[in-house]
Amino acid sequence: MIYNQQKHIQLLKLDQDFKNQGKSFYEERPEESLELSNSNAAVEQHIFWEQRYKVDELMQDFVNRKIDGFSTYYLKNKYNK
Repeated sequence: MIYNQQKHIQLLKLDQDFKNQGKSFYEERPEESLELSNSNAAVEQHIFWEQRYKVDELMQDFVNRKIDGFSTYYLKNKYNK
């Protein structure tokens, strides 16, 4: 699957339109509903993997003694950009 952000946003808006009308996006347009589900899953996976890399980097910094157990200032500055 190739992720298309514009299409994803369009599908999210369409889903919301159906909800506002009291209709089911899944029942009315099952193929587009499936595409929306796949796009949502792709975004979730991206977030998951991005967080894994940060955790790995954090563990390496701890092992290499760049940080200790009390370095919350370091963490706030490094990961809250």
